[in-house]
Amino acid sequence: MKRFFPFVFGWSFVVLGCSRVSLETPAQLVDGAPPMEVSDYASEEILWQNEKLLLDTIQLPAGFHIEVFATNIQGARSLAQSDRGILYVGTRKEGKVYALEDRDQNGKVDRMDVITKGLKSPNGVAWKDGDLYVAEIDRILTFPNIDAQRGNAPEPEIISEAYPSDTHHGWKFIRFGPDGALYVPVGAPCNICESQDPIYASITRINSDGSGQEIVAEGIRNTVGFDWHPETKELWFTDNGRDLMGDNIPPDELNRISQEAEHFGYPYCHGKDISDPQFGKNKNCADFTPPAQELGPHVAALGMRFYTGDQFPQKYKNQIFLAEHGSWNRSTLIGYQVSLVTLEDNQARSYEPFATGWLEGKERWGRPVDVLVRPSGDLLVSDDYSGTVYRIWYEEEKKQPVSSPRGEESEYSFHSLMDQDFEGTDFTVGGLLEEYDTHKSYYATYRSNGLKISGTLHVPRGKGPFPVLVLNHGYFPPESYTNGYGFGREQKYFARHGYVVLHIDYRGYGYSDDDPSALGRQRWGYAGYTTDTINAILALQNANLPFTDMSRVGMFGHSLGGAVTLNAITAKPDLIDAAVIWGSSSGDYQKNFEQWSRRGLSAEAQEIFEEHFGSIDESESFRALSAQTYFDRIQTPISMHHGTADDDVPLEWSHSTRDILESLGKEVEYHEYPEAGHVFWGEYWDQAVENSREFFDEYLKIKYNQQN
Repeated sequence: MKRFFPFVFGWSFVVLGCSRVSLETPAQLVDGAPPMEVSDYASEEILWQNEKLLLDTIQLPAGFHIEVFATNIQGARSLAQSDRGILYVGTRKEGKVYALEDRDQNGKVDRMDVITKGLKSPNGVAWKDGDLYVAEIDRILTFPNIDAQRGNAPEPEIISEAYPSDTHHGWKFIRFGPDGALYVPVGAPCNICESQDPIYASITRINSDGSGQEIVAEGIRNTVGFDWHPETKELWFTDNGRDLMGDNIPPDELNRISQEAEHFGYPYCHGKDISDPQFGKNKNCADFTPPAQELGPHVAALGMRFYTGDQFPQKYKNQIFLAEHGSWNRSTLIGYQVSLVTLEDNQARSYEPFATGWLEGKERWGRPVDVLVRPSGDLLVSDDYSGTVYRIWYEEEKKQPVSSPRGEESEYSFHSLMDQDFEGTDFTVGGLLEEYDTHKSYYATYRSNGLKISGTLHVPRGKGPFPVLVLNHGYFPPESYTNGYGFGREQKYFARHGYVVLHIDYRGYGYSDDDPSALGRQRWGYAGYTTDTINAILALQNANLPFTDMSRVGMFGHSLGGAVTLNAITAKPDLIDAAVIWGSSSGDYQKNFEQWSRRGLSAEAQEIFEEHFGSIDESESFRALSAQTYFDRIQTPISMHHGTADDDVPLEWSHSTRDILESLGKEVEYHEYPEAGHVFWGEYWDQAVENSREFFDEYLKIKYNQQN
């Protein structure tokens, strides 16, 4: 049911007509008034700003580029573009509205006009039928036919004064919806409070002449960005969570309005199920609409847009870009980036960084505020901290012919690993280790090119055969490792959900044989471990056990085991049907070497390395050792998972692996978990393992059944 509130508020409600407003400002835009401030941008200034803005630190997916679109736009916040391509930019503290024009269409603004000054936080700007609409704290103005009157813009008209004058969360983001109405949010006048006036903590809409005000949704603390799904026409919006509940709660939110009069929880509940300590008593969070996607805690998510252009790769079509302004009082700063929320069947499926680098440790040099998709398909990003509007565009990089890496024919190279004769034999199911209602666990061994490898085997109860998962654990000191250690929770979880699970120990671990060869001693490229995990599958195939369906095989690796998994699906691309990696080491062996091996490199190892590959100080020397060199061979769909607080494996390694795989057209999905460490504990483990199971279910159960 729609909620209408005419003439019931405790402030003046003048909405039935338009009136002229006189602005007490040197840039008053009426006949005879001083001209607008106009700047012509010189190329030297653009270059200077690029240097000052540290654009080289911005990290984007492969093929994407960023540059300055406009500079010296003090306090640049919300964006709106006219039919003629003029960009209007609102501000907050500065009280100005700018008009920016790229007259020569080269992707850089060459004229800047200040069309008005002295307004009260004119954050919101919107465009409709040739008119510019501007939102102050307590009123909405319009500048009629402004594009056609660049040097002598019209005097603005007041179309509504029906909004509160509270400055706390009073600045507004406005946009016209598909229904032709102007949508205007009203933030809570506090950090956390319960207001008797229903206009607060809501999204309202009015007609273009200011009439017909109604509340669309309630329980919204402060939204400063929203957009409509291009197909469903549903309204999606960001919402900033309350302060002073700690560093890690509550999350900011991305919400979706799917029906009239929804309540999104504020001030009673935050996120999906966090009860407010002050106002949540006797309230059930299940009674309110939960967020479509929980965002990072205190990231200050502001502007958002669905990507409707055609310039970016197809996978970005109708997905959500949102600007994270960044935390202000969190002990460790987060946000300060543009994020991407990916939808599938109108449900949020992933939330990950898209453009990062405005924050370096504790130092910030920019704060994204709003995003806008231009007709050309470029993405504009405003930054009120540096006073900049950036342009992000995509241009597929031309692939140059790649020469064979130095040392490719060496017995130590990845090429030799791929070309070897894999021999997985003599799979033996040993003694019973544990028995559960859902499955049984056994000690197991097999032969991997002659070496005995130990492991644990979990077999579901019930009628098989069942799909098979091979689990590759991360690094542990071999002397402290015991049989089956490393993936204890995950082994049992997947067995409970109908998978035969083989957790292998690798050579030199558990009850496995040691590898006496020089190759085994060096562990270069994890070739020996890769051989063991590939041979585990071959040994199971040869064993022809009645409970295993070897036409449905998945592989799961964590940390070093993630690199082993990448090796396996590269070396034997037709062997594995789905792969999951958590906090994975890199497919570029140089990164792993620099992180963990260089300091302990023996004289013998360095001598062998340099004999086969060249100097350890040259990147080229590592190409022949790296699975990444041969990623074009991969046929297996991959699900990647990484925590943003991982102190062992840098988050950027997963970004790099994902970007390379995507640039090669490989099937890859990516999940990122704010504040999760290298070892996924608590809620992060729950999320990661459930996402992983859903991925395995899709490829090893659902799609398999559909095809058969």
